[in-house]
Amino acid sequence: MQTAKKWPKSDHELFSAVVCTLAAAAWVYDAAVRQLVPVEVWFRWGLAVATGGLAVRQWYHWLRCRKHQMDDAGAAEAPETNYDREYE
Repeated sequence: MQTAKKWPKSDHELFSAVVCTLAAAAWVYDAAVRQLVPVEVWFRWGLAVATGGLAVRQWYHWLRCRKHQMDDAGAAEAPETNYDREYE
């Protein structure tokens, strides 16, 4: 018997996506301002790219969660019909 996949809450995904986006923006700003030592610059740009990738992933998951919740909302309102029951 398969169990239904439990989707995370949309609010949590949105919060995580916003935090990752702000962190990526902070790393990009930090890397652009502090271009003093080449090794540190590459490290900071690497962190900016990695955090940006994580932000994109979180936005994608948030959109999937919203779509899934919207699909479930329509299905939840549909009345159940039991065709196996015999009527007198």
